[in-house]
Amino acid sequence: MKKRFLTLIVGGSMMAATSLVVFVESPAFADEAISQSIDIDIQYRYRRKGSNEFKMLTDGGTLYSGDSYKIVFTPTETTYVYIFQKGSSGNLYRLFPMKGFNGVIVNNFNPAQAGTTYFIPAPNKSFFLDEQIGEEQIYIIAARQADRMLDQQYQQVLIARRGYNPVTIQRSQAALERAINMRDPSGITTDSVVIQQQTKADDEEQPFAMLWQRLEICEGCVNRLTFRHR
Repeated sequence: MKKRFLTLIVGGSMMAATSLVVFVESPAFADEAISQSIDIDIQYRYRRKGSNEFKMLTDGGTLYSGDSYKIVFTPTETTYVYIFQKGSSGNLYRLFPMKGFNGVIVNNFNPAQAGTTYFIPAPNKSFFLDEQIGEEQIYIIAARQADRMLDQQYQQVLIARRGYNPVTIQRSQAALERAINMRDPSGITTDSVVIQQQTKADDEEQPFAMLWQRLEICEGCVNRLTFRHR
């Protein structure tokens, strides 16, 4: 079947909603789609302001200014992963791959290696929600080869930001968002993955023991996760 994810902030926002679309197809096409899916085990973690305990952030959840969050994922095969976030400000940022953000070097590069766990932004860092409230969206795209067009479009956004021209910035971001949204929605989220792994980031006091969600993403498709920032 042809298938037609700010700042490392100490001031940024995000929350997660995972949109699911299940295609009804003939068995032959369905089997083909499943065999071509890219599986990624993922957790969205958050903690309240003043708390040391991370919890799971779920689709449609709510975070508050001062809360922090991070994304942790493990691909089951070598995968080119692209994670963007559209913040409540309307700005669009790429969270993965990312060399560094706001002067902090994180060195998260593609392709993501099979069986390796990635902490976004870093094992000892989290994103921090600022005072600008609204809706946040995270987009995850996965492919077996580099998406050169997506890379080029994000470079246009960075070039526009360096020029400090609001009109050019808005246009480049709008073009990137269209390129993301024109992709087929995809991703079957399975909450019962039997991988009760315990992973501990450097900024967590205790290992984070929780079932992982498995995203089964069709090649080049986009999975969305939305949350409210209050």
